[in-house]
Amino acid sequence: MIIKDFINFFLLTLSLVSVTLALEGECIEIKDIVSKENPYDGSFFKNNVDTCEVENGKVTKLAISGRSISLDTFKKILDNKTSISILEIRETDLTQSHIDAIGALSSLEELEFEYCNFGENLNLKSLYHINTLTFYCSDFTKSIKDFRVFKNLKILYINLVDNIPSDIIESIFDLYFLENLYLNDIKDVDWSKLKLDTLKEFYCGECYMKSIPDSLFQSGNLQLLSLYGNEITEIPDDIKKLQNLKKLDLTNNQKK
Repeated sequence: MIIKDFINFFLLTLSLVSVTLALEGECIEIKDIVSKENPYDGSFFKNNVDTCEVENGKVTKLAISGRSISLDTFKKILDNKTSISILEIRETDLTQSHIDAIGALSSLEELEFEYCNFGENLNLKSLYHINTLTFYCSDFTKSIKDFRVFKNLKILYINLVDNIPSDIIESIFDLYFLENLYLNDIKDVDWSKLKLDTLKEFYCGECYMKSIPDSLFQSGNLQLLSLYGNEITEIPDDIKKLQNLKKLDLTNNQKK
């Protein structure tokens, strides 16, 4: 009886281990790599795996943060993780080697930078396959001078990034697959260059606009237009040209 109970216990333990591996898979390896380098010391910017999701044992979504993560650890985390489709990098000082490690993720579709520092003149051409890109409190202007390097981009979020030169913003207008564009606090841009037939959603809050750009009326696929917190005084009749428009947000403007 004792032997039978032991066998049953062993089989149950083995089953639980198998379930854990199936649920966490590569996440176990990643968390182990991070925790070995710098165990929690109570600091705000502790090394951490914020999110790790798997399918069939392979990582599909990963969010990591920590300014003190070494380059070697960063590369170990991403090494051979070809199934990652969503990656969020937070509180990290980025070098060319970081970018190259990210660019090697062949299945990567969505990339987000939060509170990151970009080094000078980083070559981002390896990220050409990204279709969704987010910058939140991450000044990229030392490295990105022309958004056309992201030639397959469909969705772009830029939030709380100060003093972006107008020519960098205007290079976005040449992304011919872009569908959703979210900006805020953008100054001195020639909005007449914004002529994207593919654009479906355009948000530009507090962008110092005095009128709705005429170029937007040529965006026949536009469904959402949000120009919150600008200086727009009227809604022109040409707004009727946007036959697919479902939502128009002009709150906190000066419209009559």
